Amino acid sequence: MELLLGIFAFVLGFAARRGQTCAVLAVHELLEKRRWDRSWSFILCAAWAAVVALPLAWWHEGARLAPALPVTGASLLGGILFGVGAAVNGACTFGSLNRIVSGQASYGFVLPGIALGAYASTLLVGRWAPAGAGNPMAEPHRWSLLAWAVA
Repeated sequence: MELLLGIFAFVLGFAARRGQTCAVLAVHELLEKRRWDRSWSFILCAAWAAVVALPLAWWHEGARLAPALPVTGASLLGGILFGVGAAVNGACTFGSLNRIVSGQASYGFVLPGIALGAYASTLLVGRWAPAGAGNPMAEPHRWSLLAWAVA
């Protein structure tokens, strides 16, 4: 199992470095250069993930998709803070990790920031975030099959 995880980690790292996946750069490219290349890459990645993950979750009895969570004050606050951090940093999480592994140590503060944000979210979960409902894509029905076919 460790060998398989190591191979996946290598492939992920290689793909991240080659693809230069960064949502901040994608938005910048879209707004400044009017080019959809990076944004289109995110859309394609999400579609391929759905094409692979949904049938696996449908066919395997023990598999469960993550619960669908409602938009709450906590999720809005988290999204705003993440966006501000990405704008200040000049890169999203993927872009920051790419820069860390390429030797730009100043991006190393991203990792403690993520850990601090995750810890802070655990303090708010009981008060601001209601329990998640089931995932509407968890079972194959006409809408989930349509979404899968479109992806």
